[in-house]
Amino acid sequence: MSLTKKAWMRYFARNIDIFIGANIVAIVLGFMIGSAFYYSGMPLNIDESFFSIFFPIASLMIYLFIEAIIIAKFKTTIGKKIFGIKIANGDNQNLSAENSIKRNFILWIKGMALGIPIVSLIALIIAFNNYTQNGETSWDEAVNSNVSFENISNLRFYLGIAAWVLTLFLNIYLNNAY
Repeated sequence: MSLTKKAWMRYFARNIDIFIGANIVAIVLGFMIGSAFYYSGMPLNIDESFFSIFFPIASLMIYLFIEAIIIAKFKTTIGKKIFGIKIANGDNQNLSAENSIKRNFILWIKGMALGIPIVSLIALIIAFNNYTQNGETSWDEAVNSNVSFENISNLRFYLGIAAWVLTLFLNIYLNNAY
C-alpha cells in the first residue's frame, strides 16, 4: 500500500474520530454547563461567542485527551478501526497513556496547528508531504509509536470514505443546530 493512500486513510480516520468524539464531548459539556446553571438558579447569559469559539476548541481539546486514553487502551479508535489502523509502541505493545497523550499533543500542535484556519491547512499539507516522503510523522517519531495498517478491501476503503462524508454532514448539521 502506498504512503499516499496510508496518509489519506489516516486523515479520514482522524476526521471521523474528531467529528464523532468532539461532538459527543460538546453535547455532554453543554448538558453539564446547562444543568449547572439550571440547578443553581442562575440565568444562562453566556455570550454567543463562547459557544462559537471557546466551546468547540474546549470540546476538541478534551476529546484529544480521551482519544489518547482510548488509543493507549485499545491501540485504535472508531475511525482507525474502519480503516484498519493500529497505533502501538516500538515493541507492538500498547502505548503508555503518557506517550499517547504526548503524541496527541504534538499532533494537535504540529499536525493540526491548534485548529487555526489556514494555518491548520498549511500544517496538514506539510505533515502530508513529510509523511509521504519519510513514512513517519513527527508525532509518531517523538514517542516511537508504530502505526500499522491491515490490508483492507477497496469496498471497506470506500465505505470508510462514505463514513467520513456521513460524519462530515452530521458535524455540519450539529454545528448549525445550536
